[in-house]
Amino acid sequence: MSIMKMLLISIVIGIAVGYGSGYLLDGRFQPDFFVIFTIISFIAFLLREIKKDKQKETDHE
Repeated sequence: MSIMKMLLISIVIGIAVGYGSGYLLDGRFQPDFFVIFTIISFIAFLLREIKKDKQKETDHE
């Protein structure tokens, strides 16, 4: 998965969580939840890609 695709998916997840938490809390968009979940999901995607690359390297040896 490319970096741009990971970033786009992370932003979509962040927007969904920002609006969803706002709907549950006070009916407004919550930018702090947007930022937190965008960063967390982007880091999770990066770690997943790193793990895949390491598995590919060890499979060939």
